[in-house]
Amino acid sequence: MAYTDYIDPGNSGGSVPTPDTQYPIKTGIVIPVFTCEECKKTFNDKAEFDEHKYTIHPIKSPLIFIKDEQIGHTKKRFFEKLTPDDIKIDNCAYALVNNDKNKVTPEKLIELLANKGTGFFKLELVNKEYSRTYEIEFSVANIFSLDGIDKAFTTHFRQDDLTLPKINKFSNDIKSYKDGQEYVDAYLDYLYGVLAKEQNQDIVTSFSDYEVRFNKSYEVLRHYPRPLARSVCAIILLNINLFEKSHIMAMHLPSILNTSIFIQNGNLNNPIGQKASDKLIPIDWITEKIIKISQVSPNNSEELAEYEKWLKSERIPANDKDKMRVILARKYKRAGNENKTRELLKSLRNKPDFELIVNNI
Repeated sequence: MAYTDYIDPGNSGGSVPTPDTQYPIKTGIVIPVFTCEECKKTFNDKAEFDEHKYTIHPIKSPLIFIKDEQIGHTKKRFFEKLTPDDIKIDNCAYALVNNDKNKVTPEKLIELLANKGTGFFKLELVNKEYSRTYEIEFSVANIFSLDGIDKAFTTHFRQDDLTLPKINKFSNDIKSYKDGQEYVDAYLDYLYGVLAKEQNQDIVTSFSDYEVRFNKSYEVLRHYPRPLARSVCAIILLNINLFEKSHIMAMHLPSILNTSIFIQNGNLNNPIGQKASDKLIPIDWITEKIIKISQVSPNNSEELAEYEKWLKSERIPANDKDKMRVILARKYKRAGNENKTRELLKSLRNKPDFELIVNNI
């Protein structure tokens, strides 16, 4: 490190006169003052002021809730009419509807959206800090159309009797229900999904397409509190291993109800056969096999061993094999075969869908 040994002698200790200045010399430190616009409280420290704003008077975006569910930025579709009590708007001074510059109060906006059958609404909700845009669409079919579509479905289809020509005939026979087309499409997606899962020779599609079809169907039908729609939803939910939701939706479908409950807790309300209502909805052969496994007696070791062989089949997707493992494990547990039970559950221990179930077997 370098140092300097040179010192400027200045004026060798003499004094230097300071010239007069026309500007007054300020003394002390000027402390800024921050005032809260909400409560008029003042702060000298900006960090304290910021903390006060964000904790005592947090800035909130304008929000809209439908049936206690917060609506997000993606378009939200509704398939049934809303009542004023279904709609809640928070932190909103006014709204602009469909790019109209006329301001609408939150109360008037609720009136506008309630009891709407069809229509698209682009809503810009505004307060003094923020504005947020929401898109809402109503596609409500009348009861006459929904009843006609459901009747046609149960007339055209029976379990073990699903073909592409029958699906096409069903689609053609209900073309007159114009305002129920989305409802129809949801059923068609389910039916095509069944054929895709079974790799039916009538339909050219990949096996994995059944999941896409089932999900599209569920996203529409779940909004309809109708027995047929809820039953199809129950089948789809069982397929994707959402057992608790499945058994809630399956009140009109005993075989799916019992299977979902058995997977969850080992109880089986109606272990023998299927009721007539079960035969109104086509299901894929794999789901049918899962239902049958759940109905097998724990003491029938030969039949259980035959079903266990299906775990090696490449025709059965992994999520269905997982259901089979749980059902078989519960059967072997009841029969007192602990080794078989542990063997079947081993591969499920790290799967979130089955963690709670496995821990309770």
